[in-house]
Amino acid sequence: MSAIYSRLVLAEIKMELLHHAHVLESQNMYELLQQVLATVKKIDAMDEDIQQNITTS
Repeated sequence: MSAIYSRLVLAEIKMELLHHAHVLESQNMYELLQQVLATVKKIDAMDEDIQQNITTS
């Protein structure tokens, strides 16, 4: 899978998670919200790693 495609997939997953985070926040489900936001941070880290690999190649 190409690095650019991987980044696009991660961006799509991140957008879905952020949508769910908004719903969780509106329903005062803060524990699940924190888990979702932690996952979003992991996705950001993965995207950063991919981006660095693209620029060093």
